[in-house]
Amino acid sequence: MREDNEAGPVTPTSLACGYCQRGWNEVEDPDQAFTYRYSPPTAVEYLCSTCYTPRISAPNALGIESYRGKSRIPTPGKLGMLAGSGGIVTHEGTLHLALPKAFVTKYGPGIYGQRGQIHEIGPGVRPLDILLELIYGDQIEVERGFLYIDLWGRKPDALMQGLSLTHSLSELWCNSEKGPFARDLLAHAATARELCRQGIADQGLKPSFWTPIRQAAQGAPLESLSDDMATWLKKVPDPQALLGALPINPHDRLELPAMMRSLIPRISADPAFLEEAP
Repeated sequence: MREDNEAGPVTPTSLACGYCQRGWNEVEDPDQAFTYRYSPPTAVEYLCSTCYTPRISAPNALGIESYRGKSRIPTPGKLGMLAGSGGIVTHEGTLHLALPKAFVTKYGPGIYGQRGQIHEIGPGVRPLDILLELIYGDQIEVERGFLYIDLWGRKPDALMQGLSLTHSLSELWCNSEKGPFARDLLAHAATARELCRQGIADQGLKPSFWTPIRQAAQGAPLESLSDDMATWLKKVPDPQALLGALPINPHDRLELPAMMRSLIPRISADPAFLEEAP
């Protein structure tokens, strides 16, 4: 990305980066900044090299986003304009992009595409699935830290201000322009493993199976759920074991249907997947 950058660094006159608010002695390239102006009437912002990277026009690393006007002027792609996409930066600093088909078509010829760092997402495949592929392929050493971007948006400033690294899959930090949130991936994996062990993995793939659990997580009175829970318990050979495997956080429980779609097929094929992950 930075090899494509035509702008040079300047000496900042502000006290901190305009996005991440770190002082200039705390950033990746100390006392170096890049200027950015959102539009002509707005003030110039001084950004550290890390926060400036999503703003770089990258015709070689990423590719061409579109050709505009009668003269077909190429508009290079930027990391900060990948709406509906996700990304992973491994412990070694390798960037993998999880892109919808239209972006894959556009950016496939770029350096990232040629290196196999662009992955297609769409119906049934989301950025989490790409992360699971990388973990399964031993391309991520969790304890050394990695960055998972659940959703790129059109607000790189909001994304960069809250970036959080993951060092344990029991606290997977999902970054987006709405701010980071944690997900207990290991508890979800344990839930999927228990469903497979009890022979009800097919049930766990159905959103309706999780309705009483999700309603309870949303704060529904237990009295109103008694009949539904009684029916649910009859579907589960060992309900105590399954309940014990569920994530504790209510927000995680609300995501059970989506998480099971990603995890059950993998754990059905390899029951030990994520069992001993940090």
